[in-house]
Amino acid sequence: MFQAWKVCGDLMKPTLRDGDIVIVVPCLLFAEEKLVSIAGSPKKGDVVLVGDGSEFILPSITMIEDSALRFVTLQKYSLLESEFGKTFGLPAVMRIQGIQQEKNNLKTSTVFKLATDSQSDKGRMTGSQIVLPSRIKGRVVLRIWPLARIGKVQ
Repeated sequence: MFQAWKVCGDLMKPTLRDGDIVIVVPCLLFAEEKLVSIAGSPKKGDVVLVGDGSEFILPSITMIEDSALRFVTLQKYSLLESEFGKTFGLPAVMRIQGIQQEKNNLKTSTVFKLATDSQSDKGRMTGSQIVLPSRIKGRVVLRIWPLARIGKVQ
């Protein structure tokens, strides 16, 4: 139904800061094109969790084990960190700047243009990116930590 994620870095400052804990409602991909979630389909202006593509190069069981360990330790420990680096396999939080149709040969596909609110964090996804729907993991809907800034993420 939902996931808790700790924001790493200040890429989304002032919306989100390093150490904020947010609730993410997962998105499911239908027919390689349409993203759906109980929080509604992602649209322009939404803040989303974006995978780094590591799930396409590692076995699913390895990713599941790492995700489970990160979840129970609030992202303090990772099985993959020592081999691939601290940010490997960690989704980033980005804002949807636009959704467009791109024509590739005879096929038209949906792509998302994503950007961070800040450009200052080295070593993480920064600036603008064009990604396929399969990289969008969920919509960030609520900040639950710190308590002084609890509320809806916009």
